Amino acid sequence: MASRARDPARPVLAWLGDDPQCRQLALQAERMVALQSALAALSALPGLIPLALDEDGTLKVVTTSAAAAAKLRQLEPSLVAQLVAQGWVVRRIRFRPQPLSETPAPPPAEPRAPIPAGALAQFDALARDTPAGPLKQALARLLARRVRG
Repeated sequence: MASRARDPARPVLAWLGDDPQCRQLALQAERMVALQSALAALSALPGLIPLALDEDGTLKVVTTSAAAAAKLRQLEPSLVAQLVAQGWVVRRIRFRPQPLSETPAPPPAEPRAPIPAGALAQFDALARDTPAGPLKQALARLLARRVRG
């Protein structure tokens, strides 16, 4: 029969309970999960994630948007009172927006097709016939970029 320390079917939390440092980490994780559940029950806004509860009673919470953080800042006094009523030692809550990255990044821009030589010649003729001013300068920049590039 295998020893208890080598039993592969043993739950992870049981492994964490063997080491005092790991036990402390597991207790802290359980505490944060319980605090997240308490916050979810108190707030209608989804996606509140507690990051830390400092010794001075400051609870740091991540929200899904700046708008949610602003709304929760308005509700902070009542949230603190309700958490204290449930037995949590919370004096203030700091909300930090951290948007979810569900929106995909825009696709890279496709390279522009080069301006045909005939069109460049027409722009050159237009630039020569145009009086000094912003249009003439813009045409000169366009032609200079196309000649260099």
